[in-house]
Amino acid sequence: MDIQARLIKRSITSLTTTPVPTIDVVGMATLLIDISNTFVGTVIFEFNNGSGWKTLTASIPNTTTTATGANAPGYWKVDVTGMQLVRVRPTAFTSGSIDIILRSVISSSDSNISTFGSVRSQKGRQSTTITSSTAETTIVSAVAGTFLDVYRIVLANTSATPCLVTIKDATAGTVVDTIEVPANGTAGWSGPESAAANQSVVNNNWTATCGTSVASIYVTAYYVKN
Repeated sequence: MDIQARLIKRSITSLTTTPVPTIDVVGMATLLIDISNTFVGTVIFEFNNGSGWKTLTASIPNTTTTATGANAPGYWKVDVTGMQLVRVRPTAFTSGSIDIILRSVISSSDSNISTFGSVRSQKGRQSTTITSSTAETTIVSAVAGTFLDVYRIVLANTSATPCLVTIKDATAGTVVDTIEVPANGTAGWSGPESAAANQSVVNNNWTATCGTSVASIYVTAYYVKN
């Protein structure tokens, strides 16, 4: 069976943490580097093609910003076509835990990296209350350089009046769905991450607009960052 992706998770808690987070990228096209948690330290990105470790340049997805390492949480993408191994090695460490997820995939397209069994740190959930308003309201806040693909929306209506709610993938953006929420009832939809509603453009929020002013509509949106 062809390998579609590889994933490893490691936490660095000292300069001598072993093994150093390293992933086999043979046959892969893209590597995603996810660094999270609270820490004071620095890591560098390196690759090895059989002739020693060399500096690797990564980029923040959907931007022109590049880096060869990090001293704060973040998310990077690397073209690893033709490479053998990639590692994230600590060069300075004071405190905390540098949590690292390395995920390699066979696709080089931003639009195809997304919902292949996303790792925990890439999932999000946001809850919003819309009370007596027909104004367009943010239900998922924008994340710089990131698509936010929604795979579940739950709406609860606590009023005695039905309400038609319009969902968009940006303020004044594309209408993704229109949901009728019954009086004192719930409505919405859910599916696997692989069937998420893809956001059209990065750096945007998701919104909900009530067709009728009611008190209140509670919205919970579940999404994957890509």
